[in-house]
Amino acid sequence: MARNGWSGALTVTWQNREIAVTFEENWLGGALWHIELRCDDILPVPETGYRSAFVDRDAIPEKAAIAAFVLAWLDEAATDPAWPARLEASPASSSSSDQHGSIPYAVS
Repeated sequence: MARNGWSGALTVTWQNREIAVTFEENWLGGALWHIELRCDDILPVPETGYRSAFVDRDAIPEKAAIAAFVLAWLDEAATDPAWPARLEASPASSSSSDQHGSIPYAVS
């Protein structure tokens, strides 16, 4: 049975960084979640403070699992050996929220 789809926003905190998360299930009528992250500080997934991800709907079974998915995604991305160098090279507080990029991300 198809779900009607959820949409909304929440805030998660990861390593003392506040991240605004917006989400929409069944994005454009498909079987995808569209999840957006916005943060004024550097994160391991976006380089601009913005990240748009398209995730298979079945990877996130319910709206309550979105925060856990985002935190796990960030934890996994932070294992990249380049992350500590990017973190050290960045200013303490970046202000790059006016730059936007979108890179598809799928969970298999």
